[in-house]
Amino acid sequence: MAFRKVTWGVAAVCLFAGVTLSAATNVPAKAMWPFEENGGRYPSNVAYAGRVQSGRVFVTTDGKVVHSLRANGNDRRWSVVEVLEGTSGPMSGQPSSTVISRFNGTQAARLQTFESLRFNGRGLTSELRLRDGGVERLFELAPGTSADRIRVRLDGANDLAVSADGALRITTGVGDLQLSAPIAWQMSGQKKVPVDVAYTVRGKSYSFSLGAHDTKRTVYIDPLLRATYVGGTGSEGTFDVVAGVDRVYACGGTNTGFPGTAGGAQPADAPGVDVYVAMFSFDLTTLIGATYYGGNGDDFAPTLSVTADSIYIGGYTLSTNLPGTTGGAIPAFAGGTEPDAFVARLSLDLTTIHRASYFGGTQRDQADGVEVTPTAVYLAGYSSSVIPGTAGAAQPSLAGSSDGFVARFSPDLTTLVRATYLGGTQGDGVSGDPSATATSLYVAGTTDSHDFPNTAGGLMPALNALDSSHAGYVTRLSLDLTQNIQSTYYARDFGHISVFTVEAALGDVFIMGRGQGSGLPGTAGGAQPTHGGGFSDLFIARLAPTLTSVVNATYFGGADDEEPGTNALLISGGRVFVGGHSTSDTLPGITGAAQATKGGPTDDYADAFIARFSADLTTLDQSTWFGGPAHESGSALTAGPTGIIYLAGGQPGTQLPGTTGAAIDSFAGGDGDGFIAAFTPDLTATAATPSITISDVSAVEGNAGSTIFTFAVSLSQPPSSNVSVQVQTVAGSATAPSDFLPLLPFALTFTPFGPTTQNVTVQVVGDFTDEPDETFTVVLSNPNGATIADNSGLGTIINDDAIAVPPAPSVPTLSIGALAALACALGLAAIFATRS
Repeated sequence: MAFRKVTWGVAAVCLFAGVTLSAATNVPAKAMWPFEENGGRYPSNVAYAGRVQSGRVFVTTDGKVVHSLRANGNDRRWSVVEVLEGTSGPMSGQPSSTVISRFNGTQAARLQTFESLRFNGRGLTSELRLRDGGVERLFELAPGTSADRIRVRLDGANDLAVSADGALRITTGVGDLQLSAPIAWQMSGQKKVPVDVAYTVRGKSYSFSLGAHDTKRTVYIDPLLRATYVGGTGSEGTFDVVAGVDRVYACGGTNTGFPGTAGGAQPADAPGVDVYVAMFSFDLTTLIGATYYGGNGDDFAPTLSVTADSIYIGGYTLSTNLPGTTGGAIPAFAGGTEPDAFVARLSLDLTTIHRASYFGGTQRDQADGVEVTPTAVYLAGYSSSVIPGTAGAAQPSLAGSSDGFVARFSPDLTTLVRATYLGGTQGDGVSGDPSATATSLYVAGTTDSHDFPNTAGGLMPALNALDSSHAGYVTRLSLDLTQNIQSTYYARDFGHISVFTVEAALGDVFIMGRGQGSGLPGTAGGAQPTHGGGFSDLFIARLAPTLTSVVNATYFGGADDEEPGTNALLISGGRVFVGGHSTSDTLPGITGAAQATKGGPTDDYADAFIARFSADLTTLDQSTWFGGPAHESGSALTAGPTGIIYLAGGQPGTQLPGTTGAAIDSFAGGDGDGFIAAFTPDLTATAATPSITISDVSAVEGNAGSTIFTFAVSLSQPPSSNVSVQVQTVAGSATAPSDFLPLLPFALTFTPFGPTTQNVTVQVVGDFTDEPDETFTVVLSNPNGATIADNSGLGTIINDDAIAVPPAPSVPTLSIGALAALACALGLAAIFATRS
């Protein structure tokens, strides 16, 4: 029987583990329904009801969760009653914006709905949500509370068993349910420290056992990754991903059935393979919109670039009627039976194709990279044609069977400013995106030519006679494409070297590629100075901007093969990130990773990966796998505004990790889907939902006026989209308004670009009354886009009004003479008083 994992959950201990009946009814995979209050529709002991893929779920007034299950194709039903021992009934709910009207004859009842329900117990809080067509349960264990406090009894289950992969299988009379294997960790500063966790089964109940951990810190048990599929019913791959100001954009190829295109610039697919462009929320839970782009032939777009007002895609096409080319720099297809390159400009919301242009001649022309500056759009790739616009160029003529090319367009794509070839007498090509600085344009690629132009004076000016003709190169061009300022080979004896992409950053030029064997220039001082094994390793090199010397270089790889992604070199936060895919069983730096174990079962299966290096390439900070039991390829990396790292690629299987709650949460069909996965910048965690905490405050009240108590409300990490939480004061032994001025409920909002800590102030009223210390709380509730790890800040008003009793006066000790003088003085005083 096939199982489809959906997750439930935990934060603090945060456990997500989802449940879906394998024989579920045909409900859309991304359906999300809120809980609705009973309203008289169900028996009186039902407080809330919800709909899931496996049937119905009911929450009773005493806190039981009843799963009413049914099997496909018949009326067989089964109930599993979930009892979280040691908690009370639903104490609070987070209202949703949905209001349901239920009609009963002529009467209509308006029912409130709830996004989540919370249950409270001793040291344990649980939150219940409907997500992804299943049930998600979030547990919170207070520090020092044993994981044994989480004990869930499943009345009605025939059997519970932990499978070999750590999942929990629940057998019922109409099929099996499955909870995904839990993952646990603790935070030590910004470092994620893994904690071993596993299900513990006792009869019809399950709980969790934790390995060694710091009992004074919060323990998190969460889904492994935040990821989404990118695809429809056809076959897709994701070639490039770029983070914009408020969303993530991806592009690739599809042949039919891509989701979300209804409002797009081109809502319907054309014959053959089309380009898709899709946009997702930063947390990957929402497909905001998508569009096809293509004509009457096959169309491919391996690259995209995002500006303040537009999206540019670049690629190659066999379509003679490509949309938007009317008015473009080159409006007509020239390739005959061979493809032309193209570049197209779309609106940020994907609803408009502003303009497009072909580029090429009568032979094959293919674009693999695009770079956009305020004054130019650069398209790069390789060509076997006589291409337009080369007059006055750095290299105006085709030199070999194919050469690389770079073409410069005006930003509106109405003008081809200039184009240049780049290559020697053999085959050459530009790979990946160019990289522009204020004065130069850098491109990189692979060459078979021993006479590549202008390498004299470069880091490696020539190839040896015995060198493979398959070598990497880097070239620095003038921005107007009239000069090849400097080129250099980057290769080694007898090895095949391919440079996939280039990035000018941190004052130098970084290149990434694939190398065979040890001995690449500059690797002696690198984080991994020698080749790890197999046919190829990934390499990264940092070159001087003049391309005349190497600052440092490093390999990255295990015992088998590593392949870099075409657009998977990223400089972010002063660190160097690279991505691709690997068939090695282990990778350097994988300990403590977000996914520390390869998902592919054998060396025949690759997983995607990301690795993070110091800027000088001397230290490998961390690496992580991303993949399931099928084959995953990593093609591109980008960083969001808060530093979240996104990896894009493709995979053919149905068990991609971390897609629970994602915009597209399951494999849609065809030969494969694309994917996007999000990671925290240190690669030790995934881009999980942030948690919210609030501080305690203790201060003296003062005798007059007011004293300000300042409570700090903090997020555990910068949010990828807006986060809000409701704040209000609740009286304790201190009452309002005599002891403090109350805060009515209001929303406190955090933004991706704002601070992660905000202050909430409460005015405490001063007085002269002698009374014990008093307390009140500032309570957090109804989070949106985050979970609450600590929901109350305790305010302690310290009494400063105790009445001081003065000490008894001391009696002076006087000598006999002094006493006599004093008596005489008193006597005289009495005489004068009498006379007066």
